[in-house]
Amino acid sequence: MSVGNDGPHESIRTLGRRVRGDRMTGASEQRAGMCGRGGRAPARVARALLVVSAALAFAPPAGAQAAAGYESVDAGGDHTCAVKADDGRIVCWGDNTYGQAPAALAGSYKSVSAGVVHTCAVKADDGITCFGWNTDGQTAAPPGTYKSISAGAYHTCVVKADDSIACWGNNSSGQAPAAPAGSYKSVSAGTEHTCAVKADDSIACWGRNLEGQAPAARAGSYKSVSAGGYHTCAVVKADDSIACWGRNMEGEAPAARAGSYKSVSAGEYHTCAVKADESITCGGRNLEGQAPAALAGSYKSVSAGEFHTCAVKADHGITCWGDNQFGQSTVPAPHVTLVTPADGANYAVIGPAVVVDFACTDESGGSGIASCTGTQPDGSTLPTGLGALGTHTFTVTATDNAGNVATVTHTYRVTLLGLGVGPL
Repeated sequence: MSVGNDGPHESIRTLGRRVRGDRMTGASEQRAGMCGRGGRAPARVARALLVVSAALAFAPPAGAQAAAGYESVDAGGDHTCAVKADDGRIVCWGDNTYGQAPAALAGSYKSVSAGVVHTCAVKADDGITCFGWNTDGQTAAPPGTYKSISAGAYHTCVVKADDSIACWGNNSSGQAPAAPAGSYKSVSAGTEHTCAVKADDSIACWGRNLEGQAPAARAGSYKSVSAGGYHTCAVVKADDSIACWGRNMEGEAPAARAGSYKSVSAGEYHTCAVKADESITCGGRNLEGQAPAALAGSYKSVSAGEFHTCAVKADHGITCWGDNQFGQSTVPAPHVTLVTPADGANYAVIGPAVVVDFACTDESGGSGIASCTGTQPDGSTLPTGLGALGTHTFTVTATDNAGNVATVTHTYRVTLLGLGVGPL
């Protein structure tokens, strides 16, 4: 099948992307994926350039947010979803145009997988639920019990309780056959291809293979596999090295990556992996900062999305980096509203009483506020007598039940007349 020819599905997809402010370009890059997901090729001129990831150690940029209390995270198209460690709830953030990223999902879940504009999850009772864009039937989850699920670009695949695989959704390139033969340990749905680790640890792939990303059989034994946009990567069982195949125009799929790794995640045009020492390394396209050569810190897992990447830290916190146009890299955190004392205000010794006014709120569907404390209690009277003449700071700190912290500080002055001329 020629690139960019999706038959009867193309018009509705193109419309869907355009409606949500998609960043599509020509037919040569119509579909791209992320770690068993799918994505869209960019329209920004800069994204057409080829870049090499910086070779220096990298820490999440200023402004990157971290949150605590998560078991897993999955970076999708323009949204991200995560499973909370304490109660198995799902929290999502980023673009929710089609309902693919609700702030919170009722119930308890074992895992979640974020596609381009749909999301699926395995429930605590091993059932599954999907939500979001459903033009190809990718969210029409069948009843049954399942071990794992992977949301691709416009299709979804699962490993059933009996170790067989079932797929549904768009099948224009053969990426979503109803029931691939065999017994499997895991499955990863990419853009227009799907790969799975079989019971004998070999890898089988199906779907689009124009770039060599989906060979019917891959020799060797593997611990895991991740299907990306036009490439696939896997952790080799024998030595924990990484093997990749398919498109490698920007270094996203080197045939072999030396070293020892715990996991790998193939994104649209980038790939990230957790090393044996629990640090993270990435390669491939890095225009939005989604693929630093090295990421300082200790991590449990990493998920390469379309143009952003997220990871679960050793302390169960989440950090994200890369594109944040829709807030997909901004992890939910509590908010502080400090009304009084106002920042930069001048309060007079002989003026009316000044009553402290602040509040703390959590993201919708967040873990809830555990504590909200100020320099003085909310509703108390701010000291403005002669003994308080001068400049002061007032700080409010909010902590949610997931351990996320937000702090706001205001500076104010107490003067004789409240005119901002100091305490003279």
